[in-house]
Amino acid sequence: MAYVKKSIEENDASGAPVASQEVTETKTKKVEDQSAEIAALKAQIEMLTKLISANAASTNAPPSNPLYDRVKIVHLIERAPDLYTDIKLDTTSIRFSSFGEERSITYQQAEEL
Repeated sequence: MAYVKKSIEENDASGAPVASQEVTETKTKKVEDQSAEIAALKAQIEMLTKLISANAASTNAPPSNPLYDRVKIVHLIERAPDLYTDIKLDTTSIRFSSFGEERSITYQQAEEL
């Protein structure tokens, strides 16, 4: 590191010099020190960016609402090929035509059954 020495003279009330002091100041840092410090700061910025994005991803997830959970319905009745089972809900209709058919509906729709 480069240093600069300065002399400071103090004067008393009559204007006569009292004492002289030498002060050492840092003028500039070496280029290697600056590049190492910049690299460390970039690493910190990258780490903080990852933490912020991970935190944002976890807070953007909607809370679990049981009304939107899925319910599976399985048709367990054997019917003739021309017959079917029809379940009518307020907003939709579910039709089963063969044994073992599966359909997925929301919990809210299942409450209408």
